[in-house]
Amino acid sequence: MPKSRSLNTSSFINIFTSLFTSIFTKNVLNLWLGFLLASATVLITLTYTNLEHNFHWWIDWYNRTLEIATAWENSPLAAWQIVQDSLVGDRNQLYTIPLVPFLLIFGKSRLAYQIGLSLVYLFPFSLVMGCLAAQIVTRQKRRFFWMAALITLLTPVTWMATFLGIPDTGGAVFIGLATLLYFQEINRSIPLNFLEPSLEFSLDKSLRFSLNNYKQIFFKYLPKLLGYWRIPMIGVSIAAAVMLRRHFAYGGVALLGAIGLQQIIDIALVSRKSWQRGIRNVISKGFQSYTIIFTCLFTLENTAPVFTNQALDTNYNNLYSSWSLPILTITRHYIELLGIVPWLLAISGFISIYGNSYLNHQQQKKVNIVIFSGVISLGIWLVKLRYGNIFYLLHVIPFVVVGMTLLLANIEYQFNQKWRSFLVSIILSFLAANLVMGFTDIGDSKQHLRSGFALGVPPIVRDDYDEVVRLIGYLRSIATKQEPIYVVGYQRLHLSPSLINSGEKFLYGRDQQILNVLSLPQADSQDYYPLEQLIQAEYVVMPSNLGEYLGDFANFPANGEWLPPTEYDVVKVAFYAFVQNWLITQDFKELPTKFQLQGDTNVKIYQRIRPTSLKNIIKTVAAIQGEIPELPGSQLPWISISDWLYSTTVFADSKANHTLAVFPTDTSKPWTRSFLYLSPPKGTVKITGNVNFYYPFCQSVTFRFRLFNQQGELMGATNSQEFTKATSWQFSLFRDLADSNEKTYLVLETLPRYKDKQLVNSCGFWLNNVKVSSRND
Repeated sequence: MPKSRSLNTSSFINIFTSLFTSIFTKNVLNLWLGFLLASATVLITLTYTNLEHNFHWWIDWYNRTLEIATAWENSPLAAWQIVQDSLVGDRNQLYTIPLVPFLLIFGKSRLAYQIGLSLVYLFPFSLVMGCLAAQIVTRQKRRFFWMAALITLLTPVTWMATFLGIPDTGGAVFIGLATLLYFQEINRSIPLNFLEPSLEFSLDKSLRFSLNNYKQIFFKYLPKLLGYWRIPMIGVSIAAAVMLRRHFAYGGVALLGAIGLQQIIDIALVSRKSWQRGIRNVISKGFQSYTIIFTCLFTLENTAPVFTNQALDTNYNNLYSSWSLPILTITRHYIELLGIVPWLLAISGFISIYGNSYLNHQQQKKVNIVIFSGVISLGIWLVKLRYGNIFYLLHVIPFVVVGMTLLLANIEYQFNQKWRSFLVSIILSFLAANLVMGFTDIGDSKQHLRSGFALGVPPIVRDDYDEVVRLIGYLRSIATKQEPIYVVGYQRLHLSPSLINSGEKFLYGRDQQILNVLSLPQADSQDYYPLEQLIQAEYVVMPSNLGEYLGDFANFPANGEWLPPTEYDVVKVAFYAFVQNWLITQDFKELPTKFQLQGDTNVKIYQRIRPTSLKNIIKTVAAIQGEIPELPGSQLPWISISDWLYSTTVFADSKANHTLAVFPTDTSKPWTRSFLYLSPPKGTVKITGNVNFYYPFCQSVTFRFRLFNQQGELMGATNSQEFTKATSWQFSLFRDLADSNEKTYLVLETLPRYKDKQLVNSCGFWLNNVKVSSRND
């Protein structure tokens, strides 16, 4: 017996060793190629990042990862709680989970973060593209898998999300995985149908439904039943992409549209032969689509319900309309970003397969999916959305990579060895040169030869780096008590609040950050009048120009956030206030220290010398409305005009009703919290609402309404009234119809309350369901 055991053990070891050796020998080349490609990915990322000399404006993604890594060191549970809490926002922190180990192992530098992005998201994206190509080109599968992965990394725009420090390639990975899952589903092309004629046995009915027949049916179709897991996983993959980056919802729409179009073609072809089978196909494929959509929404709703509901309720097309460029401009931009020749190579690849026989019916379906999803994506981004950010091109990279791979495959199959080697070498050499051109500013962008290559997006090097350092240091020296700072500007490559904010984090660290840079409106369609921030600002950073985009991306850094000049009036209006010496500027004095930034931009600092009066506030809002007559996208009719930062807020209960909140303070100084209502109705104005308090010990609040014209002259007022908690209230105010064509502004003033000769400031309150209407309503 011991001898037998020894022989069995020896045999088992020999079999296992032989099997392992066989598997390793077959995959050693794949391992080496993968290692080389991953190493090249890291090396290029390190080189590009080290050549930058800039305050990275996408640094919030890095800092949010840094937050999780720091929390993880103290408590993994606390880190996970931060991630969970972030799921309510548009930009959650799920993407940080696989990146945290890189910061813990290699240090908490941005360089370690960039390495993590490249290995966790960018490199896997290239592998997924290789898998898609290998599913289509099945002859010499390994060769074309690595060819497609290489083409992905030879395409410059593929890298830009990583270089900007954002995890967008992660979303692209999941859209690619969803596509791959559907490709595998196409391989299982025989429909599951228990009623097909082949299952009708020639025996009598009593035998047809016998237990043995059911066993045969069950075991015959069990593998197919188990294989249907791919359909719901497609929906889960799309949901994961959306969770990582919201704009991949459009990638999911493009893929679902492509699947739907291919299903329509399949149904039409089947229906021509048999209408019964056509009906069964309609039901089967309709159920597939329903399952994908259901599992996607189910995953989103159960993972991030607040985010999902907000996303479904928000009209992002209107919210981000300021970012939409003219169709011709955005089309030219997309051509320039990728390059004319790469576009032609991709399109030629799809054209070359028609009329050739090396693709079977299933492979042709997969090609159709790629074409349909690519065309739908281009339609979404070039016709409907028209956003110019470079990372949105990730949505069409699968179309480009598969197209080029098909071209190389066609050359492989159609030409002899001599021509094959020559043509493949020419194409790969061009793509390598294209990568270099895409990472540098070699050549004049207006030359015809240069336009064949990708638009150069070199590492950003600020010529005014030291001057920005001096500016940030000066602001830290004068705003030592976190006084609010208003930074005029919108373009992060020029001057903006985020430049100062991210620059201070980079220079001094998150824990040593002291500057209170106000969050400011940047785009008309998604923002609001900057009145509240102008009133609260203690310092204003004012450039001599705003660095406007003039319509040609070839003359501007492609990785900026350029808006058409007509779409950032909410920024320009503050600029005009100081350039044109509006009345509000008399509340500030110019400081002697100046700064010289790139683009011939002189920067001045203004310091507040007195609070802005109510009359001055009204004249300022009238001047702002003169410059921006149409309300910005997020502007509510009520505006807080208190000079205490974060002491009040306004939010909408419904289209007509609003809540005005006044927060408790710990100051002993007398205070007034005021709100301004834009364009009250003509005639007698009726204002209704109710009062609620933050704390039960609060007893009452006193307030009144006053009506002003645009010159700040008083036109009418109500008496001050005191209201207790949970009390409904109503005011009426007459507006003279003789002045009906003149702009008017309604001001609500909450008044201080004394108790035992002490000012009660801790009694914050809400004015709920505040509604302004005409007396006749």
